[in-house]
Amino acid sequence: MIMELDYIILVSGMAIVTAFTRLSGYWIVARMDPGPKFRQFLETAPQTVFAAMIAPALWQGGPAEWLGAVITVIAMKLSGNLAVALIAGVGTVAVWRALGLP
Repeated sequence: MIMELDYIILVSGMAIVTAFTRLSGYWIVARMDPGPKFRQFLETAPQTVFAAMIAPALWQGGPAEWLGAVITVIAMKLSGNLAVALIAGVGTVAVWRALGLP
């Protein structure tokens, strides 16, 4: 299936704009000397964004999601590895659902 030229231009433009915004952020931060409060903000921002993404799923979820979140936290504390923690949490939910539990 051949894509129309309009779609190719649209997707390419979005990719360029996305790359530009990401790279310009790195460029701006590399040229500034952040104070202690801004440095603290930069260090905690990823955790708050992650929590904001997870909260709705937990709020609307059931026992499988709640158990998955608990297992994720425990795996993170024990391993200190985010990938291992996420795999443990998602695996827990997958097993729960595969077993047909409510």
